[in-house]
Amino acid sequence: MTTYVYMRSEPGLYTVGHYSPDGRWQPESDHASTEKAARRVATLNGHDSELRAENERLRAGLTRIVRFIDNAGNRPPAMTDMDVIHNIHWLASDALAVQP
Repeated sequence: MTTYVYMRSEPGLYTVGHYSPDGRWQPESDHASTEKAARRVATLNGHDSELRAENERLRAGLTRIVRFIDNAGNRPPAMTDMDVIHNIHWLASDALAVQP
């Protein structure tokens, strides 16, 4: 498995890459800050916490939708099919909303 790292390649420039089995540096991308380089390294190494958090948020939203649909048969008599559709739409919109 390739492990990506970053290094300061010149003042104000951080290069992401990895070392080949024979020890040669293999650059992948350049970044203007350590934060951006570190984020790219995390993504390449499969440890991107932002993506994991987004996936968990979407999973939670979809779980709420599935639970709502599963319980739709037990809805109050005054709730119409359009009310059910509206609620599912609202839950889906909420699950897909961009969080600050």
